[in-house]
Amino acid sequence: MSFYGYGVDLKKIWLIGTDSYEAILDTLVLKKDIKFMGWIFGRGWDQNDWEVKEFPDNTKLDSLFPDVPVFLMRIDGHAALVNSKALAICGVTEDTKVEAEN
Repeated sequence: MSFYGYGVDLKKIWLIGTDSYEAILDTLVLKKDIKFMGWIFGRGWDQNDWEVKEFPDNTKLDSLFPDVPVFLMRIDGHAALVNSKALAICGVTEDTKVEAEN
């Protein structure tokens, strides 16, 4: 599995060291042709490194990539930012419920 993971990582846009959400968007625009199975994947952003330490919403991501699914995993893998195209493909809506198992 490690070799597979390495191969998949080669198709990700690395976002480590970005100092703002705008820097992430700039990087994605520059590297928009790097796709894996039609998706743009990125990893490594950390809002704690930004001046404004808030999680971004996907409004700007939607405006830049309305027709291409985008999935951006946070540096620790515990959060992700996706655009509306990705949510639609996955069937996630405002009514989607996530239930925890005990």
